[in-house]
Amino acid sequence: MVLFCLVKSKPHFKKKSSDGFLRSHRDGEHFANHPFLKRFPFAVRFQVFYDDVDLVNPLGSKVKIHEIGNFCYMILNIPPLENSSQKNIFPFAIVKTKHLQEYGFDFIFKEFMKELRILESEEGMLLDIPHRPGFRVHGTVVTLCADTKGAHEIGGFMSPSATKLCRLCEIIRADIRNHPTSDNVVLRSRRSIDEQAQYMSENCPNGDPSTGIKGICPLNDSSCFHIGENFILDAMHDIPEGISPFCLKLCLREWNIHKKEYGLSADFINERIRSFHYGRYDSENKPSPKFTDANLRELGNYSTKQRAGQNLCLLRNFLLMFADKIPEDDKHFRFLILFLSICDIIFSPEVTIAHCNILKVMISEFFEQFNLLFPETQPINKMHHLIHYPQMIKMHGPPIRYWCMRFESFHYVLKRRAQFIGNYINICKSLASHVQRLHCLNVMEKEILCTNKIFGPFEAGKSNLSFADVIALLPVSLHREISLDPSFKNSVHKWVKFQGWEYRPRRIIVIKKSYETESGLPKFTLITNIIVQNNSTIFLVLSVLKTVSYETDYHSYLVEERSQEQFLFLKMEATNDEIKMWNIDDVEVFLKSKGFDENVTNILKGKFMNVVLREILYKSYLILYYSKGNEIDGESFLILNDVEVASMGFKIGPASKLRKLLEKLRSADSIAGNHTIINEPNETGTTLRIVIPSTSTSEIPVPSTSESQESTAEQGAPNVMEILKCSQKGKAIVFNYIERNEDFVTHSERIEIVNIVCNHMVECNQQKHYPSVNTKHMYAAAIIKSFPCLATKHTNQDGGVSFNHDVFYHPVAGGFIENKIKEIRRKEGIRKRKPNGLSKNKESDGIAGEKKKRIKKIKKGVVPEDKLPAADGFDEEIMKSMVEWMKVHVVSVNNKAKIVEYMEKTFDFRDRESTFRFKCVSEILVEYPRFMDCDEGSLILRDFHQKYPDKHFSFKSRFLDRFSAPLRFLAKSGNKNVPKSSDDSMNSLILCLQLMPAVYNVKKASFESKLDRLFHLVKENASISAIAKAKDVVHHKQPFLIVVGSLEHPLSFNLILDFSVIPLGSDCSRAFNVLFASFFVFRLEFPKNLDKFFLFLDSLSFKYS
Repeated sequence: MVLFCLVKSKPHFKKKSSDGFLRSHRDGEHFANHPFLKRFPFAVRFQVFYDDVDLVNPLGSKVKIHEIGNFCYMILNIPPLENSSQKNIFPFAIVKTKHLQEYGFDFIFKEFMKELRILESEEGMLLDIPHRPGFRVHGTVVTLCADTKGAHEIGGFMSPSATKLCRLCEIIRADIRNHPTSDNVVLRSRRSIDEQAQYMSENCPNGDPSTGIKGICPLNDSSCFHIGENFILDAMHDIPEGISPFCLKLCLREWNIHKKEYGLSADFINERIRSFHYGRYDSENKPSPKFTDANLRELGNYSTKQRAGQNLCLLRNFLLMFADKIPEDDKHFRFLILFLSICDIIFSPEVTIAHCNILKVMISEFFEQFNLLFPETQPINKMHHLIHYPQMIKMHGPPIRYWCMRFESFHYVLKRRAQFIGNYINICKSLASHVQRLHCLNVMEKEILCTNKIFGPFEAGKSNLSFADVIALLPVSLHREISLDPSFKNSVHKWVKFQGWEYRPRRIIVIKKSYETESGLPKFTLITNIIVQNNSTIFLVLSVLKTVSYETDYHSYLVEERSQEQFLFLKMEATNDEIKMWNIDDVEVFLKSKGFDENVTNILKGKFMNVVLREILYKSYLILYYSKGNEIDGESFLILNDVEVASMGFKIGPASKLRKLLEKLRSADSIAGNHTIINEPNETGTTLRIVIPSTSTSEIPVPSTSESQESTAEQGAPNVMEILKCSQKGKAIVFNYIERNEDFVTHSERIEIVNIVCNHMVECNQQKHYPSVNTKHMYAAAIIKSFPCLATKHTNQDGGVSFNHDVFYHPVAGGFIENKIKEIRRKEGIRKRKPNGLSKNKESDGIAGEKKKRIKKIKKGVVPEDKLPAADGFDEEIMKSMVEWMKVHVVSVNNKAKIVEYMEKTFDFRDRESTFRFKCVSEILVEYPRFMDCDEGSLILRDFHQKYPDKHFSFKSRFLDRFSAPLRFLAKSGNKNVPKSSDDSMNSLILCLQLMPAVYNVKKASFESKLDRLFHLVKENASISAIAKAKDVVHHKQPFLIVVGSLEHPLSFNLILDFSVIPLGSDCSRAFNVLFASFFVFRLEFPKNLDKFFLFLDSLSFKYS
């Protein structure tokens, strides 16, 4: 039935990635080398799962009595986005655990294997599909996933506590510490397991401890699957429920017992966990504050009393919580940072082969540091599992595609139903019937493949908006860039879900990854608005943030808002994660849409069907094609002339880029002289590479960028041995390497080699701190040439072994060289790459006689009147006469209206002078004194409305009316002091300030000082002007309110702006509106300790930004 529904729906299949990334099982070596999948590439691929579920309270008296075994499968042909939904998890058996222990697994898989054998046969399974008579489908099991205990039971292995503890290799427990990689361990195979199982059945019926085998896996009856080839581990049970709490408890124990000066007691840890501001996406998995000092100090207890999701959340945010308490050179602290870097790769949804090689080196370093820091602690089983992850990712893709997390979430359906029924007689049948009904409803309501967009509620008053209404909501800079259809209605939503991800305003998304930017730092944007057109198309209004640096100690990126805001208008479109099965006509239409003419499409439709298309992307785009008898190899490609390029039928743009790339390749070929250019066909097309002869094979991709003009190519490949001999530490490394006469380099020596080489690269390279891709490749290859033991091995399809240097540099994954250069840039304060690629250090540029042009920036307050920008829309002389008139005429009943009129007319003139002439607020108030004495600050509000005509005040309706009562309730429930002011607005503002985590988490200032920064209380007869002048400079930098009277009985409010006093009357709500508007009218920044408070009110109540 499931296969019928799958094939009946749209025939989508997860396609193979074409950019070198591993995103799913389809991209891994297991799929590429599987004999059955080579014959039937579109066969259905099943992933089988097994786990035990306890239906009752785990702390109750009925534990294990009502435990059941849940058997499910997932179809890996479906894109990962769809497979993350519970409706695409299909249970095929539910049985009590005690029956499994008594009768084994054979009776469970009996019926399953019958249908599987039909799918694996040459004929396949015949399906009755409407309008597709005689349709047959093939399929097989490709992976089996379970927790460690379940995988050993169903796989026929002994318990994980046995001497031979691993189901992938034959390592013994005592050797875990001594094997940081899988290079020297004996891996299990189909043949070895079958031989050991036969020996066990003849000599050891209860299991053979010498082999770790105690039975035969029932799935071994499949002709295409064997447990010995199931190279799968579960990242959920291995890391969040295994290694993560293990490492955290070891480090916390060290800090709690031996480094008490850090102050990491159980109470402090619990308080930080409780008060930490978790993001919305972490709020459901935030850890529980359950640590005790006795638990932290207990040796051998590695439980954190958290679920897997909570452990993962605690690990990701641990550095943000506690890095301020731990010195950055603490060895245990660096140990955790290394473990976080390992987790980043393991839990990434897409990786490259280079990432796998880097992961292997990181895991080796992780074991080395563990042995140094915890020599007396026995590593746990799951720590050994870690060494198999690099090879496992190469074979099957990212671990999150086959971990147990989504299957475990399906257990909730079974538990909830069992609790609802309350009757455990024949519970397996009851649960099976319930699950069948659920899947029938899913099939009736929607297709298996369905990516519906989910829209959240509207923003208040922002539904059914016209095109003009949407324009008014957007920044002026986007008015020419929006692509909305004026004929459709639009709405602004609080959140949307698109392709499995939830988007909300004030959330950050990545629009460029680190390898796509020159600085090597990702590009982040802040969502400001979500617009949905015609209830179908989603548009995001994004504010571009400035990525300052990567903070290693916090394992986070430091970003800040730009001084001049930059906005983007992004249309959310489906990614090309899935494709239909195309016929030849579909391909022809596609090629024509991409600019190909009839020459190419005719070749494609004719007898030469083996046309190879390959896009090489290095900032220029090149498409090579060949057919039988007309191949283009590396040599003939270089000798193509302009006429032959023109005859290939490219359009003007691609043809010019092709000619430019050919010129650079010819130039590099004539200069280098010691390399060979190879045009290498593979499954996805043709890969162009340069092979440099050395003791080890090193492949360097050919860059097609302006950076390739660097002088390093002229100098030839660097000699790393000679570079090392130029420093004392380098000499010692070379001497020790030669002296020990063994082909290995220690971890500390490898780090020092990278440091010396990178410093040499920066000193000798023309582009300084931003060397080209080609240069970094050359230095990485030179390191491998001098130290072959540092290369990573790669097994080719023909069985041969090659060596590469992607651990040291890879254009996407980075590597040791890239990371070190980023660190050098950070330490030297180089934040931005110059347009010409030169560094900021003029003296060390080495370019004699070349003068650099400096762009003279206009500084505020130093621009003479004759240099101001030209007046636009107003007569400057008339404006000056109005300003002079307002200076000499104080406010009265007769001239009040005229003052208001003149202030409105001189707004543009005043705005220009505020931008270029006035250096501070005092100068503005001297030039426009009526701000201070006209109608209690009303001119400030009028200026704000002229500056932001589409904004409105809703402080009372959106904040006071909605949150006053909840704030009082929250304060009472948290035992907070509730202010007893006679002004309700003042009460609510003080409570908001008191309860906001982002404010009270700032430990540098007390709450009293923060409150005084907003409301400074003075006695009734005090001199306000004298108090304003006596206040410290910190308070004078930004506006604040002086309140005459007491907190219980405030009499009047006054706005203080640079020693100037502006009376605001007795209404706190209006006074706060004027205070807030003054930040925007006079271009002032929010106070440092209260910026989150003002930003919250900005987004919630005022709708300014």
